[in-house]
Amino acid sequence: PKAVAERILPLLAEADFNQLAGPALAVIQRIPFHKALASKLSDLRQSPHVAVKAFAVKALGTVGTAQAADALIAQLASPDQREREMAQTALRANAEHAPRLAAALEKEKHPAVAWALAQELRSFRDYHRLDQELSYWRSLYQFEVDFVVGDRIGIEVKGKPRVSARD
Repeated sequence: PKAVAERILPLLAEADFNQLAGPALAVIQRIPFHKALASKLSDLRQSPHVAVKAFAVKALGTVGTAQAADALIAQLASPDQREREMAQTALRANAEHAPRLAAALEKEKHPAVAWALAQELRSFRDYHRLDQELSYWRSLYQFEVDFVVGDRIGIEVKGKPRVSARD
């Protein structure tokens, strides 16, 4: 299947949907994807054809690589709501994407994006019925951690470009 997919994938990038991309899409949707094809699938997210974009995002959800997860996480910032929703669905489809979601949340500097990632992480946890809690922690001395995943991962989100030791 990998060799067949490698030969068909370039056809999805063609401008002529009716003669090339459409028939190729009908065939390739039946093929399971190899992790080595994540880069090519990621590129197809920029296709002018909505059906090709949807296929690429869905296929990335099945590929459990860091590159696939990062491409889907990047798509969560799309101005197009449909594209964001496709990325959310694809991220929830594969439990291997959870660590990348948590890492993206930890690194995110923009509060609105961080909260969107947190919501996605919560949805992911609920979808997969994971036992780990997503919670908030504050000490008696008012030190706090914005997100605690299970009992091992603490994630702090700051709403400013520079963070000092006092933060």
